[in-house]
Amino acid sequence: MEVEIFSLADFAANTGNGKLTIVGTFDTLTTHQMPVLQMCSLVLKLRISNAHVGKHKVLLKFLDPEGREFMPSPNIDIEVLENQFTDYNAIPIVLNLHPMKLDKIGKYAIELYYDEEFHSGLKLMVIQSIPVQKAA
Repeated sequence: MEVEIFSLADFAANTGNGKLTIVGTFDTLTTHQMPVLQMCSLVLKLRISNAHVGKHKVLLKFLDPEGREFMPSPNIDIEVLENQFTDYNAIPIVLNLHPMKLDKIGKYAIELYYDEEFHSGLKLMVIQSIPVQKAA
């Protein structure tokens, strides 16, 4: 299994026929106040060889800066069928996270497990901005 796309985006949709629409990918959020309630989508595109047809599990863990889970971990069951036209399958996955609540400043992580084995990680930085002072 190869991870082709693993990103947070302002909006994403699986439009069918192997096409994903992805708008506004990001890895940093700047905020004036906490908590942050972020409307976003998590986008995955997995490339799985025909040699690995069958049922598989994808697990995502959402970890805060202390390494604690801050959202439920979705378990995604996929079934890979043999692709007669090429030697792999491209599996698109879009999760709409509405809203994703971030309570702390720091580095968040989203971990991707495939068949209970860690495969990839995605980082999200939450930064506190300094309010701009208006000139008198």
